Amino acid sequence: MLITLLLFLLSAVTIYLACEYFVNGIEWTGHHFKLSQSATGSLLAALGTALPECIVTLLLCMSREHRAIDDEVQREIGRDQAWFVGIFLVAVALGMVAFTGKTWLAPLFVLVYLVYVRRELKQTDSHEVELPEPLKLDPGAEIPALGKVLLQTLVALVVVALAAQLFVHQLESMGELFGLSPVLAALLLSPVATEMPELMNVLIWVRQGKHRLALANISGAMMIQGTIPKAFCLLFTPWLLDSTMMVSSLVTLLAVVLLWWGFSRERMTAGRLAWVGLIYLGFCGWLVMS
Repeated sequence: MLITLLLFLLSAVTIYLACEYFVNGIEWTGHHFKLSQSATGSLLAALGTALPECIVTLLLCMSREHRAIDDEVQREIGRDQAWFVGIFLVAVALGMVAFTGKTWLAPLFVLVYLVYVRRELKQTDSHEVELPEPLKLDPGAEIPALGKVLLQTLVALVVVALAAQLFVHQLESMGELFGLSPVLAALLLSPVATEMPELMNVLIWVRQGKHRLALANISGAMMIQGTIPKAFCLLFTPWLLDSTMMVSSLVTLLAVVLLWWGFSRERMTAGRLAWVGLIYLGFCGWLVMS
């Protein structure tokens, strides 16, 4: 038990430290390729932070204050939430019925994500953006070389992926120690592990005051999670939702609809975002009690 807890903490700290290098490299990568902050957060960073969840899905299938958020950012995130709601409704509907040929719908989810990528790449920043913090691998360079930027980013991503894998294993061990069923472990513990890199990225960017990058990272990761893992599930599983999974889907849908409502009306604040998180805690309580 002690070794499990120590490895758990070690992996969490490693993920955070690696994410420091990752987000720094990602910002410079976006700068070199002249991407907007929205595209940098929703595409580049999200690809890295959603990677653990995509890997877990594929492996399972095969075996401070209440501060206002910038109005423009809210509108952009609101559009992403609307996309996610539409995709999620289709996925849930497919999970409620069984029919021949469901596998052939998998490419549609990939296509939707590619359309989203194309839209994000067309985004431009409405104001001049400051240069990222100095590249950790080359702190003396005003504009670091692209090779060093990519090297730092890729190495950091590999470390994040390995640390996240260790984190997952320790959570699985903790689940067994506490006698959790596989379904409960998957619903309660796996999301904590797979979202850890994303959480660390967001914490780092919020700490730096870069709210556009932080929210775009969350939104972009949601788009990946709503499409790519669903494509895997359609390809390798019957994709039929039982009662527990249906409740999980409805809770997710409720949370995203609330986010969409708040962002689309430009009324979302940090405090209201935190209140939406209580929905997940309520779901966890329902799972434990049921």
